[in-house]
Amino acid sequence: MNYHVNTFENASKTAIVLTRKDTNMETYTYKGYQGSVETSIEDGVLHGKIMFINDLVTYEATTLKALEKQFESAVNDYLASCKKLDKEPDKTLTGQFNVRVGEDLHRRIALNALQTDTSINAVVVAALTAYLNETRKTTKPIQRQRLVA
Repeated sequence: MNYHVNTFENASKTAIVLTRKDTNMETYTYKGYQGSVETSIEDGVLHGKIMFINDLVTYEATTLKALEKQFESAVNDYLASCKKLDKEPDKTLTGQFNVRVGEDLHRRIALNALQTDTSINAVVVAALTAYLNETRKTTKPIQRQRLVA
């Protein structure tokens, strides 16, 4: 398995953080926005940001419950600020993205779509859905951090 290993040291302890490269990130969801959950062992805090928007909106707390409340507060503040500034809030994701697949794969997808009397979009959506469903089955939880005194 592939792991990222980070070591943080301070006067009282050393923290070794092992993160598997293929793990899913934990997130919060509120009013259609997703927020990250990250740790700073060096600072002793949890923090995150609203994901998938162009603006940078961050939050911080010392417990997971408090972090979730700070995330929700950050979303509410972001929406209120946008309204006050007469700015349209960023949509988190539009449902559209461009993918470069190369000529050969593009041709194969187009032929498959013709042969199955469907669209290229439907072929890509089916392939991505199958991939994500299979990935979800094979993802295993791991211990994310270990403190060494």
